[in-house]
Amino acid sequence: MNVPFASAEQATCSSAQMLPPLAERREVRKAVILAAGRGRRMGKLTADKPKGAIEVGGHALIDWQIEALRAAGVKDIAVVTGHGAAALAGRDVEYIHNANWATGTQVETLLAAADWIGEEPVIVSYSDIIYHPCAPLALLERPGDIVVTYDADHRWLWKRRFGNWLKDSETFRLGPGQVLTEIGGKPTDIEELDGQFMGLMLLTLSGLEQFAQHFRAKSPAARAKLDFTALLAALLVDGARIDTAANALPWMEIDSAKDLKIARSMTEKDEIKGTVPHLIFPPVLSTDFVADASDDQAALTESAGDDGTPAQQESESWDEEHLRPYLAVRDHVVENAFAVQNWGRSGSTFVQSLFDDHPQVLSTPNFYSRAFYETWAATLVLVPDQEKARVFLQEFRHWWDPNAVDRVAGLHRLGPDENSVAGVPRGALEHHLRAALPKGRSITRRALFEAAHLAYARARGQHLSESGIKVLFPIHGEPRSVAAAVLEDYPEAKFVHTMREPVSNFLSACRYIQSSSMDERVFPLLGAASILFDRKGTRYDRDITLFGDRPYFHWLQCQGQVCYVRLEDFNSRLLEMTGKLASWIGISNSPTLRESTFDGLKWGNRSDVAGTIIEAPATPSAGAIDYATFRIASPHLSRIVTALSSRSPLVAAIYSTALNKWDIGILLTFAEALVVPWRVRFSAQTSTMQRLVAVRRCDLLLTKSWRNWLYDRIERERYRARLLEHGASAASVRVRQGLPCGASVSAVIIITGGSPKWRLQAMSRSSTAGRNQSDRLTAFFLDEAVARPSIRRHFVLGGTLTLGALVARCMISLMLRGIVARALSKPRADLKSPLTLLEPPSRVDY
Repeated sequence: MNVPFASAEQATCSSAQMLPPLAERREVRKAVILAAGRGRRMGKLTADKPKGAIEVGGHALIDWQIEALRAAGVKDIAVVTGHGAAALAGRDVEYIHNANWATGTQVETLLAAADWIGEEPVIVSYSDIIYHPCAPLALLERPGDIVVTYDADHRWLWKRRFGNWLKDSETFRLGPGQVLTEIGGKPTDIEELDGQFMGLMLLTLSGLEQFAQHFRAKSPAARAKLDFTALLAALLVDGARIDTAANALPWMEIDSAKDLKIARSMTEKDEIKGTVPHLIFPPVLSTDFVADASDDQAALTESAGDDGTPAQQESESWDEEHLRPYLAVRDHVVENAFAVQNWGRSGSTFVQSLFDDHPQVLSTPNFYSRAFYETWAATLVLVPDQEKARVFLQEFRHWWDPNAVDRVAGLHRLGPDENSVAGVPRGALEHHLRAALPKGRSITRRALFEAAHLAYARARGQHLSESGIKVLFPIHGEPRSVAAAVLEDYPEAKFVHTMREPVSNFLSACRYIQSSSMDERVFPLLGAASILFDRKGTRYDRDITLFGDRPYFHWLQCQGQVCYVRLEDFNSRLLEMTGKLASWIGISNSPTLRESTFDGLKWGNRSDVAGTIIEAPATPSAGAIDYATFRIASPHLSRIVTALSSRSPLVAAIYSTALNKWDIGILLTFAEALVVPWRVRFSAQTSTMQRLVAVRRCDLLLTKSWRNWLYDRIERERYRARLLEHGASAASVRVRQGLPCGASVSAVIIITGGSPKWRLQAMSRSSTAGRNQSDRLTAFFLDEAVARPSIRRHFVLGGTLTLGALVARCMISLMLRGIVARALSKPRADLKSPLTLLEPPSRVDY
């Protein structure tokens, strides 16, 4: 059914089937890699060897899988061979030959290793995929006899591979508890897909027996067509339970010569970050890598906590006696979690801030815990349990280091005098964290997530209730893999989805992008349209699908685990809305919900910083945006935005903007949007980066040498912009140590030569925390500072930027019109699922 929301009848898995997450990670010693097939779509590349022997990044594909599985703790690995078996020989694994590889299937290849597997659980992997060790490790924390790994947002990878994200895709639907409900069908719309099966799974003895029974029950003709996808679909029809584990980091499947080219490009650019430490990074423990990547400021503050007490030495034991004063943290048990989600600039940070001091809510300031699941997958999951607390404190330095506080959010300007800083002493945080971590069993993702939040609450002296505690996770616009991880850890988690009137939302998004675009690659109009109406965003330098105008998974709405709130209702009737929201979440209607505070201190910038509490205020403040002026400046913009928002069933239902497909208004809007330029009252001047990126779009017209020069120039501008934005902490924090809070810094940064890998590591560990908006920083590369550019270089650069300005304007015009065409020409689906819109009641008793 081509609708963005599945009906309640489509949710075939009831909540009674939801299993709680495992309290301890499973021990899986064995893995099987299926490498018997030839891979005919690879042509001559696999004429005399299997796909697993093809090299990517200087190593055979099968080595990537072996190393990833080893990093995940798998001790014994068997490779089932067939075509070109000799090409895979010589590795420290068990070899099992499938003599019937030419006529057999993937399932038969797996069953050839059944005797070797025995009665132990086993991880099964295709031999033509590259993945981070976090993918098999994610399987070990999921319950069930059959668990499959999937990519929760494969559309951008598929678009890169095939040009069309529906090509070669198969339906993949999930139900409550993140169990698989459908797989293997032919989708007609991307909304029918909750992800893409990766070819990696975990089977217990029972799961393997289910595979074998279904396979052997088929006729010989049916067996010949039965691959894993078809077998999983058949198991679902028979009522089997299949659990899933979302993959958080980039991966790649090599199924054609084009895929091979993409995979090699990904490994060269290190897009598959950290995939197999032996192959991309030096062969050292992840903890050492984290320590090496820390900036030199870390060495100054590691020696002492913020409370002046010496930091705990690694050699000192953390026994129960030492932690006795902090063991009270274990008295609190987390019951559930809820997340705050947003559609564009819809006040989600404001709604989140209302819960900061609630006695039943564990939260951290602003977005402090937002990167937890990404950090867990990239780093923490690979760290030995005894090292997790130390590495966590390094990764989340801003939780305790006043020099790393989020100044953009205003966490250095709390309280009546706007001079209080959010954060807790490192010593107290570390002691509470170690006391809260489970003893005698492995530290799972959920265990560390809860321990960290409990430790932060106790370290800041928050009053906590004895029961009914819930964790607030600021998901906002994170990738769907993050939402999947939250639901894997908390199957009954609820999502508070903030909405906002479309025109105000659009204009606020334009204003925000204009003021905060990191390296100015994003055009405000195009960026706002992509975020709100094309559902395209960027996280961690890769494209993702945004879920601003719909739930992350269709079943959430069917199960009543998502509610929608309008920012306008909070601005007009705050008391009523907070009472209604507290009741829905299942917490008390505490007086702390009345104000946007942290540690009982009011935020000092909630009325004058874009994206915070009062962007559409009941009582306008000096810093509020004048939306009326914007509308007058662009009289047709309101009609375009309203028409675009009407194509979303959710927005149309909440704001009553529904239009029929052939309504005369939508036809006029469609024509208007294609002909009349979009104009908003702010500077539309294209930046150097935007111009260079625009020229790169027509780089096929350039010679190879000029193309290389252009790429080098773009990388320089990108690095310069990132250094100015993210490296400001390292550049100015030492200068700022002797200045009063809020003082501005002017500095010139000279960028010298050095390892590009070091630069990437340094930027990945830096943040905007040490920078004020009033800072004036400039950056030059050393060769630019000491060598005067030639006239020829000036001429070339000037011509390139002039051409880029023209191409950029053409590009933004065409892309905006493309978004309009896709949105308005596509039939609007009806809202099938029940809509939980929290509206203020007529009367509320407190």
